[in-house]
Amino acid sequence: MSSRIRSTFGSIGERLGSSGSGVASARHVFVRDDLGVWQPGLLLEWRHVGSAWWGRVVWVPESLAIEELVRADRLKQAPAVTPAG
Repeated sequence: MSSRIRSTFGSIGERLGSSGSGVASARHVFVRDDLGVWQPGLLLEWRHVGSAWWGRVVWVPESLAIEELVRADRLKQAPAVTPAG
């Protein structure tokens, strides 16, 4: 797969961040659960395993906080929220 392909999460270089550590600033995402329902979560880091991208995510399905690796195709970027005021 070409490194020039973009996703809603940016290019591969943007996913890895300028530090080269694979850690970027946390951002809000939605995680698709096993029933196909989108749940809110917080993306902490990207990892490239084999030929796939995985996100290290903290999310709260059924009132239980879970930190896990989730395949990129089960993640979507949450819309930006502008603070009221």
